[in-house]
Amino acid sequence: MNMKLSVIVPKPNFLEELPKELTKLGNEVLVNQCDDSCDFLIGTSISVLGMTGRFHYLYPNVPLILYNWDWYDFIDKKEGAWLEFTRMMEECKEVWSASKITSEKCFKDTGIKSPFWNYAFILPDEWKEETKDGGYIIQAGRNSQQKRFDWFENCARDNSIPCKKYHPSQNDRPDYIQAIQNCSFLCCCSMDESLGTLPVAEAAYNKKPVLIADFEGAKEVWGGGVWYFDKDNIEDLKVKMKWLWENRNSSEVKEKVEKAYNRCLEVFLPENFALRIHNRLNEIKSSHSN
Repeated sequence: MNMKLSVIVPKPNFLEELPKELTKLGNEVLVNQCDDSCDFLIGTSISVLGMTGRFHYLYPNVPLILYNWDWYDFIDKKEGAWLEFTRMMEECKEVWSASKITSEKCFKDTGIKSPFWNYAFILPDEWKEETKDGGYIIQAGRNSQQKRFDWFENCARDNSIPCKKYHPSQNDRPDYIQAIQNCSFLCCCSMDESLGTLPVAEAAYNKKPVLIADFEGAKEVWGGGVWYFDKDNIEDLKVKMKWLWENRNSSEVKEKVEKAYNRCLEVFLPENFALRIHNRLNEIKSSHSN
């Protein structure tokens, strides 16, 4: 069943590809617009809360869907935009989460259920160049305390391993892409408790080994396809980093890398992400009409 959808997305952001994929599935998609004839209004991020809220006020009969990406323990959700976001979630037809674990955390804190979760997606067209092992490791993400770049750099220094760090606000995207494609492996020391950040999926797509903190959300997504360190133990990070650096060309590592790559194809391609949304919306619409 094809639908008319209002999809509110931040710009610039990888989520700008979502309306294109939903259109390919036969839907009519209004991007950052809405009218009374829409079947759903989808706010894809707390960063577009203002625009989503304005359209929800103007078109209250259009069922509202909110995407709740970042329900992490370290975020104070009792102030600022999070207060309004929580209030708006209470008015939703459904709230969607980035992972099962963030869904459970949100329900525990608010009583609001997220019956559907859908991780994220990469942009495969960005990753067409050949990869190589350039003899360094990398961590990428926002330059915030929660990402624990200090852990990454300190452990790399203590292990005498060359390292690079990349921040979206400070580095060009082409430089980041080249750095990922030429790294030896990617580390994710972040305290983010869902899938382990998008760079993990991008590294897996490029068949790079990944070392990540052992949060439940990361294990939910990646299973046995990556290496984990104790999220509360920097010494364990140091040991695991050294082992992966010294064994990165082993058959054991190659086998895990292939598992993560296949998981990435299953979960993180934009067409699969959009199809899951399309199917969920049809389920909602069908249940409502019945």
